Amino acid sequence: MHKYSLTQEDGHIFIELEGRLWLFDTGAPESFGRPNNLTVADKHFFVGESYLGLSDDTLSKFVSVECSGLLGADVLGHFDHILDVENTALTVSTDELSHIGQSVQLELFMGIPIVTATVAENDYRMFFDTGAQISYIQNYSLTDFPFLGSQSPRLQVQVEGVVIHDVLLEA
Repeated sequence: MHKYSLTQEDGHIFIELEGRLWLFDTGAPESFGRPNNLTVADKHFFVGESYLGLSDDTLSKFVSVECSGLLGADVLGHFDHILDVENTALTVSTDELSHIGQSVQLELFMGIPIVTATVAENDYRMFFDTGAQISYIQNYSLTDFPFLGSQSPRLQVQVEGVVIHDVLLEA
């Protein structure tokens, strides 16, 4: 079991590896960055310096935080994780971690975790993407929800009774 410093900046989660910030992104299939040799929980990884034209420099500009790269499913999938945002800590292990609280079942699609969320008594399979600041759902049955703000209709998504995300509704 290994612990890392975790920070939240502008709606994104970063972990510190060897003094450098890395975006913790469960929604990305591949990791990239510099340096491209990483060690996480005593496991060594080689990652590309860019992914689909995105480098550490362009990522830093997009997220407005100087970071060394992005940790995606190819690295994160090797571990069990406990993200403790309140106490700014990430615990990782190659073994299953025990915790206090509610467990949520995950499925994987291309290494990306999927949760089943219930909205208006309908179940939806949704990506659990820690790299996204907002989620989208397009379903016309949602147009009956009241506006929570002045710009767009929004609702909170709950998984097994726990609010996991605010969702922007699109008609």
